[in-house]
Amino acid sequence: AMRHSLGRGPAAVKLLKKSPTTAIHVDRILLKIPIMGQILSKTAIARFTRTLGTLISAGVPILDTGYIIPLLEKEKG
Repeated sequence: AMRHSLGRGPAAVKLLKKSPTTAIHVDRILLKIPIMGQILSKTAIARFTRTLGTLISAGVPILDTGYIIPLLEKEKG
């Protein structure tokens, strides 16, 4: 029975994150989980810095990256 409930967790999180309001609450809860929160946080920082570095090396002005990176993150979502 436990195996089946664990398999539904990621699907439930994905469903809840469709709404921007609930997505914020789900993210806050996930970040508070001891090990998982640290992994998610470091993954997000790594993704951001990798994208920022790619844009800067391509010659995009750093101020413009503030508009571009959120758009790219929405596409990945």
